[in-house]
Amino acid sequence: MNDTTSSSMHGGVRAPIWGLLILIAVVGCGGESGGDDAQSQAAFAFDVGPPLSDTSHAIIVRSKYGVDTLRTAVYRRKLRALRQQQSQQVKSQSQAASAAGTASHRRMLEQFVTRHVMVEAAKANDVEVDSARLDRKMERLRNRYESEAALRAALRERGLTVDSVREQQANTLRIQKLGERWAGQVDMPSESDIEEFRRDPQNQKVRVRHIAFQVDKDAPPDTIDSVRARARAVVDSVQNGASFAEMARRHSDAPTAPMGGMKQAATPKQMDDRFADAILALQDTNRLTEDPVRTETGFHLFKLISRATPTRGQAKWTLLSKRRQQAVQEKQRALLGQATVRINPDVVQVSLSGKNQRTRPGERD
Repeated sequence: MNDTTSSSMHGGVRAPIWGLLILIAVVGCGGESGGDDAQSQAAFAFDVGPPLSDTSHAIIVRSKYGVDTLRTAVYRRKLRALRQQQSQQVKSQSQAASAAGTASHRRMLEQFVTRHVMVEAAKANDVEVDSARLDRKMERLRNRYESEAALRAALRERGLTVDSVREQQANTLRIQKLGERWAGQVDMPSESDIEEFRRDPQNQKVRVRHIAFQVDKDAPPDTIDSVRARARAVVDSVQNGASFAEMARRHSDAPTAPMGGMKQAATPKQMDDRFADAILALQDTNRLTEDPVRTETGFHLFKLISRATPTRGQAKWTLLSKRRQQAVQEKQRALLGQATVRINPDVVQVSLSGKNQRTRPGERD
């Protein structure tokens, strides 16, 4: 039994859906789809058909290439696996709640629809699979089991076969190759683009020391005032000659306290906006924030240790990677815009009424 069934313009090709689609990795950029809800909504630019009444079906996607159907039983099995994977990666209760809520349904839907249009677009554009590379991927899979029989038994528990897994892996390679083809069409950054990027303080890595004074945002006002006074007293001490690093070891509630508050180098774009604004205001090294930065978790002090301008090579690669990512995303959006999606709302707990969805009436089961 395969994970999906597919009828296609290309002769009834079966297109099982397995694994996670991470196209950004194809073009050498960081990031992953499925962040906050607004970001995910922006990726959904497809037509929405009437809800499915057939309880055996979770999702049906129709495009110019054909139709893919994800059955309810398979959807629920994959959803459980996804949530288990996410629960092992979460770092907070809020993340755990997100993994157990609608976010995992949205990720499943996005993955299924995107993979359909990408796989079929790759086939339509005659993207060939490197058979030697596919053989190596399958061999690595076999090496994880004691025998061929053990592998087949494990796959059978998931409703898969060796042949269906090979086809899934082949489709993944097709998607990667199509993404690489799109990325290869991007123009190289100009010299002026590179220099502008290097001059932008947002792109310069900074190293800072950090002292955190923890206090809950809902703490009594006198408690908050007391913690703020502690932070200002440390500022006064440093300005009068005390070592910021030693103050961090004594007073900071952050994990970096034993290291004198030293944080890893990062660009302002990678920081909390409030931290970035405070650090960007420090024009010279060894300067510190005179006013404690207030956040939901408490008050924060920073001392600028160094600021590094990216090299020409780093700037060029970052700009090129971003352009490649944008090119792939634009191609994806164009393909998704030609698809129509129908879901069983009792199974797929995602709202498709956002402004990025276009409703197409008149379809029936």
